[in-house]
Amino acid sequence: MGDVRVIDTDPELLKRSTEVAMHATEETWIHIRAEVTAANGDYDALMSTLRDTEPYGYTIQPEINGDGTVRAPIITTREDVRAAYEVVRGRSDLLTSESLIEVRGLWYVFQESYSVGRLRANGEVQPGSHLLGLFPVGTDKGITGELVWPRAPESILGKGEVPAGLPTDPLEKRRAALALHERFLDAYRAGDADGIAATLNEGVQGGVRDYVADTGALIELQSRDASRAHYAELFEKFEIVSLELLDRVIQEWYVFAEVRITARPRSGGPAVAFHWAEYDVLAKDGLFMVRIGHGTDIAPA
Repeated sequence: MGDVRVIDTDPELLKRSTEVAMHATEETWIHIRAEVTAANGDYDALMSTLRDTEPYGYTIQPEINGDGTVRAPIITTREDVRAAYEVVRGRSDLLTSESLIEVRGLWYVFQESYSVGRLRANGEVQPGSHLLGLFPVGTDKGITGELVWPRAPESILGKGEVPAGLPTDPLEKRRAALALHERFLDAYRAGDADGIAATLNEGVQGGVRDYVADTGALIELQSRDASRAHYAELFEKFEIVSLELLDRVIQEWYVFAEVRITARPRSGGPAVAFHWAEYDVLAKDGLFMVRIGHGTDIAPA
């Protein structure tokens, strides 16, 4: 048989992209395994799985208040990350973590996972937790963030009333989430902060990388108005040239996506590009309630 070429992607590109994705995956799982072994109280070993330098992107102490309000407090310093681990892992041991969905990006790992823990106070093994997690990773050793959110009933997420006719069938809920996410992406492409706000519940919470101040840290956005104001500032700073969808996962309770943005600074100069990845959890009204993500550094396009 002859040398038939059918899928002729550059083999060096395939090799290099595999190496980079496996680096992100290995650093993520090194950290997760260290969370399991932190049951021995060695938090130094756990902290060694973080990259050496700040800022970090952490939301490992989420708040679900039961009255429709939530919060994902953002932690950025090494001192605060350690303190958070001492609280979380001091309260319970992580026994197992299973990835139900795992997207291995070139600079992150996204997981929908099932984790089982054991209370330290009485040794009782707890019912498993259904979680979302995003682990950003740079080119060096260690993760640069752990962005976690637990699944909660939609009925307790968000302000306002439940619209009539909201889908209840799981497949139709996923299709509705797809349509909502397309509206969000179209508004971002158009530089339309009001359009983005229209896809969000009034009490939307979460954090995304702040490309306005460009500190490398996440910014905590509390409410639809705060989100609208943030994106209005972003679109005043950049003209969005293109938004290209790279990966997307749609379940009945969340959407995850990675995109590439090409933008032109309105102050002048050459075009730039960056990637962001985030998951958006749906509220009881079918709009996005929790938005958590990170992004790559701004670089020449």
